Amino acid sequence: MLFLLPKGVKNLADQEQGELTPKRIISVTAAEGAVWHCLCRCGKTRDVPAKNLTAGRVTRCVDCANRRRTEQLHAAYKKANSRRGDASWGARRSWQSDLEGLTPEQRAVYDDMIERRRQHNVPITDAIRAGAVEMALMTPARRAA
Repeated sequence: MLFLLPKGVKNLADQEQGELTPKRIISVTAAEGAVWHCLCRCGKTRDVPAKNLTAGRVTRCVDCANRRRTEQLHAAYKKANSRRGDASWGARRSWQSDLEGLTPEQRAVYDDMIERRRQHNVPITDAIRAGAVEMALMTPARRAA
C-alpha cells in the first residue's frame, strides 16, 4: 500500500504485530503519535497507537483479547480447583501424592491440623485433607545446624 507518511512516522503498513496487521494511518497527534487502523486475524479491526503496537502492548482486537483473557481465567480457575482437590478424581488424588512427599516437619504440621479437626468433630473430607497438605507445604523445611 503506497501513501505518504508524515515526517518521523515509521511505516508499519502490512507488518504483522502479533495478530494485528496495520493497514493505514488514521491520525497523527503529538500525544499519541501515529494511530494505525489494524486488521486482526479474526477479521475485525482496531485503531491502535503505533507506540503500543511496536512495544507489544496491543497484539489483538478487543474480542480476541477478551476471549484469550477468558481462557486464561478458566485455566487459572481449573488449576486452583485441582490444587484444592475438588475439581475431579485426578485432582483429589493430587493431595495424596503431595502427602507422600512431605518432610517430617511438614508431616507433623499436617497430622496436627487433622487431629485438631477430629477433636472438634469436624468431618475429614478430601477438601480438608487437601487444605491441610497445602498448609503443610507452606511450612519451610528447617536446615540442620
